[in-house]
Amino acid sequence: MRIALTHNLKITGSAEEAEFDSPETIAAIAGALERAGHEVERIEVSGPASRVLARLEALQPDLIFNTAEGHKGKTREAFYPSLFDELGIPYTGSDAYTLNVALDKSLTKRVLASYGVATPRARLVNRTTLDSGALDDVSFPVIVKPNFEGSSKGIFREWSVCEDAHHLAEVVERQLARFEAGLLVEHYIAGIDVACAFVDGLKEANGARSSGTGIPEGVLTPIEFVIDPQVPGSYNVYDFNLKHAKPEQVTRRPAQLPAATIERIRAITARVVRALDLKDHARCEFRVTPSASRSQGHDVHFLEVDGLPTLQPGASVFVAAAQRGVDFDGVIRAIVRSACKRRGLLPLLESNQPRRAKRTALRVGFTYNMKRSDTAAADKVGPGAMHDLEAEFDSPRTIQAITSAIESYGHTVVPLEATPDLPRALAASGVDVVFNIAEGLRGRGREAQVPALCELLGIPYSGSDATTLSLALDKGLTKQILRAAGIETAEWQVVTTGREKLKPFRYPVIVKPNAEGTSKGITSASVVKDEAAARAAAKQLVDRYHQPALIEEYITGREFTVGLLGERRPKVLPPMEVVFVDPPAYPVYGYDEKQSDTPRVRFECPAQLTPSELRRVEKVVRDTFAALACRDVARVDLRMAKDGRVYVIEINPLPGLTPDFSDLCVIAKVAGMDYRMLIGEILAGCLKRYRDARAAAAPRPAFTAAPPAAGAAAFTASAAGAAAFTVMRGGRRRALRERGGRLAGRRSGPSGRARPRARRARAAPGGARAPLRHGLRRERRGRRSMSAPSAALRRPRLRDLGVAIGRFPTGPENAITDVPGVRVHHVTKIEGEGELVPGLGPVRTGVTAVVPADGDVFLDRVFTASYVLNGAGEVTGLSQINEWGLCETPILLCSTLCVGRVLDATVAWLSRKHPKIGKDYDVVIPVVAECDDSFLNDAVGRHVTQADVDEAIDNARGGPVAEGCVGAGTGMQTFHFAGGIGTSSRSVPVGGVDALVGALVLSNFGDRELLRVDGVPVGRLISDRFNHVPRRGPAGSIIVLVATDAPLIHRQLARLARRAALAIGRTGGYAANNSGEIVLAWSTANRVPRVPTEQWSAPRSSRSLSVHPLAPGRHMAELVLDTEVDALYEATVDVVEEAILNAMFGGVDMTGHSGHHAPALPLDAVAEILKQYRPPHPSDPPPLF
Repeated sequence: MRIALTHNLKITGSAEEAEFDSPETIAAIAGALERAGHEVERIEVSGPASRVLARLEALQPDLIFNTAEGHKGKTREAFYPSLFDELGIPYTGSDAYTLNVALDKSLTKRVLASYGVATPRARLVNRTTLDSGALDDVSFPVIVKPNFEGSSKGIFREWSVCEDAHHLAEVVERQLARFEAGLLVEHYIAGIDVACAFVDGLKEANGARSSGTGIPEGVLTPIEFVIDPQVPGSYNVYDFNLKHAKPEQVTRRPAQLPAATIERIRAITARVVRALDLKDHARCEFRVTPSASRSQGHDVHFLEVDGLPTLQPGASVFVAAAQRGVDFDGVIRAIVRSACKRRGLLPLLESNQPRRAKRTALRVGFTYNMKRSDTAAADKVGPGAMHDLEAEFDSPRTIQAITSAIESYGHTVVPLEATPDLPRALAASGVDVVFNIAEGLRGRGREAQVPALCELLGIPYSGSDATTLSLALDKGLTKQILRAAGIETAEWQVVTTGREKLKPFRYPVIVKPNAEGTSKGITSASVVKDEAAARAAAKQLVDRYHQPALIEEYITGREFTVGLLGERRPKVLPPMEVVFVDPPAYPVYGYDEKQSDTPRVRFECPAQLTPSELRRVEKVVRDTFAALACRDVARVDLRMAKDGRVYVIEINPLPGLTPDFSDLCVIAKVAGMDYRMLIGEILAGCLKRYRDARAAAAPRPAFTAAPPAAGAAAFTASAAGAAAFTVMRGGRRRALRERGGRLAGRRSGPSGRARPRARRARAAPGGARAPLRHGLRRERRGRRSMSAPSAALRRPRLRDLGVAIGRFPTGPENAITDVPGVRVHHVTKIEGEGELVPGLGPVRTGVTAVVPADGDVFLDRVFTASYVLNGAGEVTGLSQINEWGLCETPILLCSTLCVGRVLDATVAWLSRKHPKIGKDYDVVIPVVAECDDSFLNDAVGRHVTQADVDEAIDNARGGPVAEGCVGAGTGMQTFHFAGGIGTSSRSVPVGGVDALVGALVLSNFGDRELLRVDGVPVGRLISDRFNHVPRRGPAGSIIVLVATDAPLIHRQLARLARRAALAIGRTGGYAANNSGEIVLAWSTANRVPRVPTEQWSAPRSSRSLSVHPLAPGRHMAELVLDTEVDALYEATVDVVEEAILNAMFGGVDMTGHSGHHAPALPLDAVAEILKQYRPPHPSDPPPLF
């Protein structure tokens, strides 16, 4: 499983971090999960929630292992579980409500009192209750605790126990100033501290059986805390200092108590777990005292419960687990198993199969400038600049480290060096996003060059945008912006010659190049004490770097650098102080110090700052980040003057990322982020923008026949300019973007037609090329995954020639997806060339998934019917559809010999989604339909895989539908022309209400000479030009899918399906002996629930049948009378005819195995014929071709 480990990391060891986890604890948990075979991603949640959200959306984990305590407030422990619930991601531990209750000690006591759990008397004290006499009538001694804190925060042996009113008032006043949410004043009971842990999955992990006492096996042996007698203090209190500062003075051991007392503690723990609905793991704390009653032996007093207990190695839960022979790893596995059992993830947890990667992998362009020894280039700028010419560039080691980090997240990295050739290379690369560290080659806007180019091409990228990078590189402009934002920065002046009149500076000043990074041009000699020296230094820099110089007042004080990650509310990493060893009078963190380890400086991270100083530093860097509109990552350099004022020296929104060396990498490591995590954090914002852009471009379902809204029109325009789909080469995903009317990443072939680039032949030992096997060339076109077509790539559709079929208007996309809820996706596989080698290729096939309605069609089924014109074909599940009149699965289209594999893969997909299949639910028969593509494709190889089917179903969506040689239609032919997938839709009045009907065909039938286009015998008029092209026999098949949102029942849908045969005949089909013409028709208007309404737990469709108010066993369906359906019958014939024609119009020349070829329909000739023989019709659209 892919598991996200969410946590707060303890960095400074301050009291505010008392409940956070140490790096050692997180490493131990992650190690246990990894040893169990899981893929673990650590996510430190400090900082804005938006950053955590971006990381989780990018990762898409199967499960979250949560130890995050939150930061502030009475509901902090509940915050992240609430976020996980909103995201729909399963997680370990109790839910938000339970954690809220458990954190509130006073509320927990009141709740448990109703369950008969004995607890010391206590009252909640805050400013309001204090004024109304909350401390009156207190029975001493009492102990004062923060009501909303854990980990013994605010509890001290020396003074938390009060014996009189004066002491109590003093402690309450002191503690309320710190813990304003409230204090718990509780009667102090002398005795021993005992903790009892609950780990729900431990029974399964340990194989233990229930003891028969009614206590769950997950309730472990109570553990006693024994405090060293040498520890001073009058009261036996396990306080904050013992828990965090001196843990060695406390021993944890199985409680030395009578068996009856042990069982009573376990029984109370079980009662608390049930009462508060605690999940997976928790810990109850008790005070045990000798009983005044001899029959009792001991009194057990419940103190508090921790719904999010520590998992630090050596904690009481692990001491207790060891009594059962369960080690640390076993406890972690048990927690995971318990969460998986509750969330229905046990099949995934117990699967021995390698985890199928989620469909989140992208093609990531990586832009950089590589550091080389280029003396020739150095000579052009002069010898003085030679040593730092490439100072800001990155070494091959850094580039490889970043590449490896990105690839570790499952992405494909495309290296793109930022040379003058980058515009062409980036446009042709077909990347989804860009990870940018390129510094640029020249000019004051050089750092902005790659972002500007990405924006021009519409490619999301990491880091700040072009404007921010340009401004931040110019130190003078940056200071103007900071000054305008009220942020302290030293007084400055930008000079272009060194001869300008200077401001009346307070000397000394420091002189720097105005637009350089990495402290280029800055040394200890850069600090000068008078105007003449300042002018000389400025002139020297102007001559050397050919740019203005910046003169600014030198700030004496401590120097810090602070990293930030995120966007609008960035996470501030721990400040790092640059400490100068044996400093001169005016120390400088200059170029030489940044290039290598030097004894002149050392670093302290986190810096030793008081809380108020830390707050000031964090505020300044956040304000600076916001003032420059930075995003994803930045590093701010500061000086803190002796009076405490914090000055910004500069900000670097493109900081160095050299592993274990660059300042940001060192800081991130202290913050608990290894190099991979740091790169993942920076990339997360870019991935979120990529997803947001895709979501914004996604079309919304049309629920009426009204014209598309402005948003739909905007989508159409954006899709035309920058539509994207995915290509697999050699099993790896590539995203291709269409630009300028051609497919980026492909070369133009004859007649300007795009043809794929051949993959390099695989190298054989010794460097020779691998031999071709059996004459099969190994070049591959790979696999394409698409829902929508590219406007720049697709061929014209029928209507683009100015031809309308019928009299009714189309839906917004003229596709089956215009019917609300219907979704489509294709996976296309084109691999190899040459002679047929059965089982190896060439491959010209694919799979198409059609999801019949919104929501979950397995739980909320649709009325469906079928019609078979000629039955030499196969649609699995057809007899069940005819018997029940219902469809309950996605509909898959594929090649004939792939039916078995696609059926099996669909069963696997459904079983993962619905683990109750075959148990609580009946077995399922998916609907899989086929046509034969063996003329072009290695059909015997059955090249469609489980991953292909999963991708097709998971990515099915509404909006435009790709047509022609895509998906299952890749190797199909219609009237001997290439192209198998076509679609169309109409809006028609049905029963006084506009309804939509759409069709999608998998077309593989027809003789070329018989082709008719809107009644014109096009086939007879163009067939002569193809006499030289070998072709398959006349037999073939067609699968027709018809969807409507008109409220039709099974009988009416069967009548609707029969009308599709008329359309097949209109185009020139005649149902040959060996052909299969099979039609499925369904309505999305009435949804039939799988289980009775009272058993329904999943989200229901708004169209799900409602229960009859007087007869709960009956449901009410919407129905249209037969007399109102004629227009729908007519429109059905029209959409099927147009869909068949669009399948050919969308096809491209396709050459398969053994030289077999299917030509594309010659659209120019068709257009001329239709212009000559077909009279214009009033409903015809204007021609675009």
